[in-house]
Amino acid sequence: MAELFAILNIAVFVLSGVALTIVDCYFLRLPNRLIAAGLLLCVATAIPHALAAAEPERLFAAVGGSALAALQLLLLRLLAAAQLGMGDVKLGFLLGWQAGYWAGWWGSTVALLLASLLLGSAALVVVLRRARAGPAAPTEFAAGPWLLAATLLTALWGLGR
Repeated sequence: MAELFAILNIAVFVLSGVALTIVDCYFLRLPNRLIAAGLLLCVATAIPHALAAAEPERLFAAVGGSALAALQLLLLRLLAAAQLGMGDVKLGFLLGWQAGYWAGWWGSTVALLLASLLLGSAALVVVLRRARAGPAAPTEFAAGPWLLAATLLTALWGLGR
């Protein structure tokens, strides 16, 4: 039964991530309602998994990971307000929950480090493209999809623990 809840939790996160990615890429915004719905669904599927697997400590790790990820993103937001929006900070609660739940409370830090590598790679592509195409090339891109991808990779890595 625990495996079913694990699959459901990851599926809910992926579906939430797809919806958030589409909205973020199109509007460069992350709506509070979508973030809250994704977080509530992930919490609602993680609780029965933790109980069925007899691992309630995962819930504490998820809460810690959630707070840690949001705090780290808030600090980044304060340092680079033009590159990271408050929607990304709020998204940190969802990302930290999932990474913390599956990979331990430090999983949120691993996910953010991985996201930094992915975002840095994407930024390099934007800079190189702009250098080649001139000022007409776009300079903004959504951070949310990279954060979501890194969190999914971290959660999948921690799935076997």
